Amino acid sequence: MSEACYNIETWYDEKRCMWFFRGMGFDFAMHWTDDPEGNIALECDCVTWEGDPREVHIAIDIGYTKITKDEFQTAVLKELSKHWILC
Repeated sequence: MSEACYNIETWYDEKRCMWFFRGMGFDFAMHWTDDPEGNIALECDCVTWEGDPREVHIAIDIGYTKITKDEFQTAVLKELSKHWILC
């Protein structure tokens, strides 16, 4: 794996109630959403990868309101790998 694969920053901003992901050519925020059945997810409507003109919607169904930094990072990488070949 390249060095870029290890240079990932994730954090939660309590004021904005959003998770942020930066690294590997990505830089985006995810917001909380829920549906009428009460399922909770994190979503980002427009994810782009540096050098790729596509815009992709990603969502992470978490089913509960708390998620750790490691869980968030792992879930995002799994979702991103559905759309791009990472490292």
